[in-house]
Amino acid sequence: MFSTNDFLALMMVIVIIKVRYYVSTATTGHKPFWPINHTLYGMENKHIAAVLVQKRATLTGLIIDLEERTRQARQDLVHIDASIRMFDPDLDFRKISHKRPSTRGTLFAHGEVAGFCRNGLRVATDPIAAESIAIQAMQAKKLNMADSKLRKKVTASVLWSLRELRKVGEVAKIGAGLGARWELAGR
Repeated sequence: MFSTNDFLALMMVIVIIKVRYYVSTATTGHKPFWPINHTLYGMENKHIAAVLVQKRATLTGLIIDLEERTRQARQDLVHIDASIRMFDPDLDFRKISHKRPSTRGTLFAHGEVAGFCRNGLRVATDPIAAESIAIQAMQAKKLNMADSKLRKKVTASVLWSLRELRKVGEVAKIGAGLGARWELAGR
């Protein structure tokens, strides 16, 4: 089956082909060698156009929002620069490197995933997989267990936390790859 993004990409290709078809027939008078079917899977052009109009409206709204946020950030930067100049007039702003914004998720509080890892490993009688800890965390937070993307995201957070705990010697990894299991260090 097609995902929504695959479907929209396919629709865009069809639109591009149709535009090229109509432009070529209008400018040269010759018809291309491929036939143009005005329906796809029983859907007429108006349905395809409606989906594309929705996508365009969403992207336009996103662009407007991002432009407004950029404008506000630039204004804030001007005010911060002025404040810095008051305290250090000789500072060369070109030497200040930029800092990337944090991409940390909002599902868990700071240190919460590590707590789930410690608790999961503490109650386990045998070494367990990171996905088992992720499932426990999702159940505790009452997250949608059927959402595979969310489960992968939580599992990735658990794996990152387990690697960090291994660096400080709290946990041990047994095996590698998909079959890797984890346990508390010294067990």
